[in-house]
Amino acid sequence: MPIPTLDSVFAQLQHEGLVAANWSEPLAAEFCSEAESSAWYIRGFIALGAWFASLFLLGFIALLGWLIFHDSFERSALLLFSIVCLVSATLVRRQHAQEFLVQCCLAVCLAGEALLAVGIALLSDHYLHSYGSHTAETQILVSLILSQALLVAVYPDNTLRFLACIAMIAEAVILFYIYDAALFIHGLILVLAMGFVHLVLSEGRYYTTPFAKVYVPIHYAVLIGMLATMLLSTVYVLPELPHTAIFPRPWLSTLALGGVLLYTVVRLTHGTTTPVRDTIKIVCLIGAAAFIGLSWKAPGLVLSLLVILLGFQSANRLITGIAIAFFSIFLTTFFYGIEVSLLHKSYTLLGSGALLLVGWYLLRVQQREAGHA
Repeated sequence: MPIPTLDSVFAQLQHEGLVAANWSEPLAAEFCSEAESSAWYIRGFIALGAWFASLFLLGFIALLGWLIFHDSFERSALLLFSIVCLVSATLVRRQHAQEFLVQCCLAVCLAGEALLAVGIALLSDHYLHSYGSHTAETQILVSLILSQALLVAVYPDNTLRFLACIAMIAEAVILFYIYDAALFIHGLILVLAMGFVHLVLSEGRYYTTPFAKVYVPIHYAVLIGMLATMLLSTVYVLPELPHTAIFPRPWLSTLALGGVLLYTVVRLTHGTTTPVRDTIKIVCLIGAAAFIGLSWKAPGLVLSLLVILLGFQSANRLITGIAIAFFSIFLTTFFYGIEVSLLHKSYTLLGSGALLLVGWYLLRVQQREAGHA
């Protein structure tokens, strides 16, 4: 069978209505821009120089602005300067794509976010070394979340979008702890897991919509933020910390993520081009349900298994590798620190391995039958 060419592949996609009719021009321009781009070490030195230049420039402008406008605006001066940084960096970045200016704008934008937090703290008469009111802390975190959400929408840079999404997840978790509402972390993890499943299973739809520009950074930010938040469930390996205060009732996440895992298994076994035998579907569902039961106190295992399945389904090695790394962390902490018997841990490991081997065997049988058909 001859190897299909790029033109034939995109012609078929155009025939199926998955790409626009004028796909060749933007694709050729993208390939040319990649071919003309500098080597990675050149871009690295450019980025390093841009960051140093931006930080020195920001320090000079901030000091000059503070001396000039401090008497007029008092504590609002720093807040106004942060807004100027964010707006100017966004406008310049939308007009230019040179590597040096890209890195300069990124540095200015991140500095603007930090100055925004400090400016709001000063404006609310609440200095960083004397936290005592939830109101001021909430104002800072909510302002950062809103500004970062706006930057994701208007700032044309995937690095900043990724960092902004990660920061929003972290700030939401901090808000839960500030108000002693740690149970809401289970809801946050569930929302992130459902969003990630939707993004992976609907990946093809987004590349033909305006959302394609922000799909990749949001996709990976949800993945990293979700798994990093789930690391809080491994606090049981540190006996000196209060488990129930940091990640209370871990079975809530196991139950919620178990439902998402079962839904994903159903979608994956029904959405394949090659029909899957009912026996394999039943074994997969039984295996997933058994794994959920065995991981009742370790929801990280369920979440990482869910991500592994999605990474394998989308043929994304990076997602699969990240999921395997986190699965190893969750499995290690589960066997090291969780308060269950060694026999229960052994059953979990043996049962999981046996179910995976059975599923692998049944899939191999189906592949052989499909090859002979």
